[in-house]
Amino acid sequence: MTRTRAALFAALFASAAALTVRTAPAQQPGETDRLVYRDRTKDGKLEAVVGELKESAAGVQVFGADKKLKQTVSPQDVVRVEYTALKNVDRDAYAQANQLDAGPDAVKAAAAFADLVLKAGPNADARTKRVLAFRQLTLAVRVNDAEADEAKFAAAAGPLADKLAAFARTHAKGWECWPTGRTACRLLTELGKPADAALLAKELGDNPDLAAELRADARLIEVGYQLMAPGRGAVAALAEARKGETTMTDRQKEKVAIFAEVLALPEPEAVDAKLLPDEAAAKAAAAAKRIRDAVAKVEAGPVAKAKDATARAAGYNALGEVYLRHGLPRDAMWAYLWVDVVYNQDKDEQIKAVGRLIQVYKATGEEEREKLFRERLAKTR
Repeated sequence: MTRTRAALFAALFASAAALTVRTAPAQQPGETDRLVYRDRTKDGKLEAVVGELKESAAGVQVFGADKKLKQTVSPQDVVRVEYTALKNVDRDAYAQANQLDAGPDAVKAAAAFADLVLKAGPNADARTKRVLAFRQLTLAVRVNDAEADEAKFAAAAGPLADKLAAFARTHAKGWECWPTGRTACRLLTELGKPADAALLAKELGDNPDLAAELRADARLIEVGYQLMAPGRGAVAALAEARKGETTMTDRQKEKVAIFAEVLALPEPEAVDAKLLPDEAAAKAAAAAKRIRDAVAKVEAGPVAKAKDATARAAGYNALGEVYLRHGLPRDAMWAYLWVDVVYNQDKDEQIKAVGRLIQVYKATGEEEREKLFRERLAKTR
């Protein structure tokens, strides 16, 4: 890699492992519906706005008492919606459940919403069912993400991914389709099913009700997952994504440029079984040098030139996949470490990188580092 590896590895252990829990201001009596969201202009700080809500797959609009638009929030930034009232739901119990959801104890919050669902009954109106089902799913994910036992995590992650994907398909016209779809993709990848994650990302990209920026994001997310899967599905996925390149943001165009260069890199060479051991070793060494030199050009080119940290994360993850395909796990390790330590603003990209690092250390027999990154993965989620 072109950067100092010692500095990178030192930064890994200096980085903060614990997640910061932020809380938004509490809802006041008599207020209308309340939207809690992450403000990207304030480093993801949780903010809240109240008013009359208009919800769609494109986002949530908040209107004041004068009917004027106060705020528009993208689905990717919505944390939760606290409605003034839901049919078939006790207001006080619902308010208490919202307070629990805003706190650190996801287990108690999940139990509170499960009780609301039980009391609302099977005949509750469609809106109530949708709202409570969504909150139950997101809380179930929070609870499972905190599970330190990987076997238990995986056992619950499969059914959760299926439920999240089903919810995203059923409610494709609502803003919830984005967070449920993306979370399902993430879980599928953690379960070793990147091809399934890519198919689900494609569904999000094909959703005409999503905002154009999110559809483009979904198509590029699909490319990233296809790079992790066997075959050359990423090539077709990138070609499809580039159809909308003229309307993409600068961040998305940077990802396109990176993916295009990565996908132009050579595929692994087949080893001739007739070669003598020394000849085969020499050929393998030459092939390794060629791919290292080629990857270095991509890293120093479109990856280094990208201004957006999430674009660089996608690039380093993609380069890691190239190294793995060429049987160069040590080189892949450094690529993934850049994502985990430096370009970790996109949690899904970071989780992909940490998951791959676990696999690399397991394959190389580095048990202590494997254990370290298994612990890190649980915290990163």
